[in-house]
Amino acid sequence: SSAAEAVASVALRGDEAAEAMLIAMLVPGGHEEEDADVRWSALQALSAVAAAGSQAAIAAALLCASGDADEQVRVAAFEVLGGLANKGDKHVIAIVEACFNKSSEMAAFEALMRLLPDPTSRRA
Repeated sequence: SSAAEAVASVALRGDEAAEAMLIAMLVPGGHEEEDADVRWSALQALSAVAAAGSQAAIAAALLCASGDADEQVRVAAFEVLGGLANKGDKHVIAIVEACFNKSSEMAAFEALMRLLPDPTSRRA
């Protein structure tokens, strides 16, 4: 969507107004195929605009990852989650893991690998 790209081109990372505009684009409007393209573009832009750990962006991406009918939108949502959610975030990990168990989507697995704590970093 040119609107999502335009927002991303002028917004700085962490711009909450731009983030809110992009999140609003994730709501389907009744034209599923066209809307999927808009949602995909909005997620791509969200990954560039939202601050790491942004709860609003993470919540929106979780909704897309767990319930969007379009596979490419789900893949983009998992990519957003892998980039924005904090490593070790148990809530995000549980939802992404449930999505992976349901669908075996590689994007969900890759997001899990980015989110799970590094087992070698634990100290006894």
